[in-house]
Amino acid sequence: SLLQETAAMYLSMLPRVLHPFQASKLVLQMQVRHAGHNKWSNIRHIKGARDQLVAKKISLYTAKINIAIKDNGGNTNPEVNRGLSKIVDEALAQQVPKTTVERILKNYKINAEENGEFLIEVRGPGRVGVLVECLAKKKAHLDVKLNPILKRCGSTQEQGVVNMFEKKGIIVTDMKKGQTFDDAESDAIEVGAEEVNLADEETSMLEFITGEHDLFAVSGELTKAGYICKEASISYIPNTEGSMNVFEAKNFEKLVDMLMEEECVTAVHSNTS
Repeated sequence: SLLQETAAMYLSMLPRVLHPFQASKLVLQMQVRHAGHNKWSNIRHIKGARDQLVAKKISLYTAKINIAIKDNGGNTNPEVNRGLSKIVDEALAQQVPKTTVERILKNYKINAEENGEFLIEVRGPGRVGVLVECLAKKKAHLDVKLNPILKRCGSTQEQGVVNMFEKKGIIVTDMKKGQTFDDAESDAIEVGAEEVNLADEETSMLEFITGEHDLFAVSGELTKAGYICKEASISYIPNTEGSMNVFEAKNFEKLVDMLMEEECVTAVHSNTS
């Protein structure tokens, strides 16, 4: 039927629409794992300028750094505050400018009320798993903002969704000139990555997967080995995949767009196929 043909055409377009670094009007910010295509896709998927994502990342690490300082009695020196040093390294690995990190450290206020990190577990359209990373002073504040969006998009909070994911580091690079994928696999072992995948055959783009706490070290070793790191992030990678029909997919896209428009939301991850 015409409806079935239209649905099939729409679904066939999704992997291209959601491709990580394809030139398009989409600015991408979501974890998606495609069946048979780009095993560990680090997808960013919201409309708007990339500046919005940069601002969200800076807000996230401002909160992380301030919490690490507060937890160590107000010590702003990463050389003696090990928790702070770890967060600073993570921020730099995710390409937060060094000058921005230094400004955050300088502007720390001892008695300031800090935002905390929250992970909201959601059952989305088609019962796909969705994780929403947020910053807020209290979770109740998030419920007021996010629950109307979830309801409007056929979604609801549900405990246990996080168990469908693993928290990993993802580093995106181009393959080195004259290099084969076998060479990249050898380099992955040398630098301490858990694995490497060919993210895009056309552009020879690679994704190196690291442990949650190894992103900074592996990123540094890749740079030493001659790779140019285009993107680095701590992400939730799905263990299982969910699927949606064409109507659920449209609702899901609306859900992600609306969530990422909220200032309190820093990232959205999904197991949609």
